[in-house]
Amino acid sequence: MEIKTIDDLFKAHTEFAQTVQRQIETLHGGKPTARGILIERKTELLNHFQQRLDAANQAKAKAIERYEAEIQYCNQKIAEIEKEIQASQTPDIAEDAAE
Repeated sequence: MEIKTIDDLFKAHTEFAQTVQRQIETLHGGKPTARGILIERKTELLNHFQQRLDAANQAKAKAIERYEAEIQYCNQKIAEIEKEIQASQTPDIAEDAAE
């Protein structure tokens, strides 16, 4: 198995742990061992925290997208208001001709 991502590593670890567990159970007459149960629980815990990490990373990405959209909106509004201010400060040619 080629390991390119962290998910590949977790899958390889899980497969290895399951293989070792089966071999130990075979040696002990098919009865689960304390070590096997511990490995199973640790693997479940590892998967649980990986899922939490994935969810946190997704939430982070969504928050960053929202903040970037807000920043872009504010920059657009600032540019529009600055143009309006400049336009109101520029003397109107028609007003100058009337005076």
